[in-house]
Amino acid sequence: MKSPFSLAFTTSALLLAMCAVPYASAESRSIEVKARDNSTCADPSTSVPFYFLELTSDNDFYTTSITDVTTRITQGYTLQGVVARVFLTEEVSTVPLYHVTRILNTPLGADDLYTVSTADLDQVIASGFYTFVGIAAYVYPSQICGSLPFYRLWEASTIRHWYTTSLEDRDVLLATGQWTDEGIEGYVLDASS
Repeated sequence: MKSPFSLAFTTSALLLAMCAVPYASAESRSIEVKARDNSTCADPSTSVPFYFLELTSDNDFYTTSITDVTTRITQGYTLQGVVARVFLTEEVSTVPLYHVTRILNTPLGADDLYTVSTADLDQVIASGFYTFVGIAAYVYPSQICGSLPFYRLWEASTIRHWYTTSLEDRDVLLATGQWTDEGIEGYVLDASS
């Protein structure tokens, strides 16, 4: 399934311009935003964009690295935008968002899984199909500091995961009957903050 925010880019100038555009507007969310508290909240000015790229309807990839974005575009991925803002290093009240990948030439095809759960991490690595990539970013484990839910969905027919902060996008995909809600993976900052 193609993302509802599909955009194609062919030049570095357009790529850099896109980096400032959020994946979904804050107005499209019905989430209560709590105030920032310096004793429990990381400094939002140290957050970085979490880019969302899609390879046709086969795989979705999320990264904080502009080098990864450029590399994936040369491999046929399309930059969809900035889905959220996250932290590169451990900050006050944040936890690691782990990244594991299933390589394309497995019988199941490619998939990139992001999780804050070490139990999820251990389970998918034990399956033998996924390889640990590293820590993709740092996120909040609960809704604090004005953060938004980072929803995780699963699509069984293409065997892939998809993530969004948009409750509307999540609900649209769930309504198709093809996607399964796997809950909230963590809490991130709004892409436009």
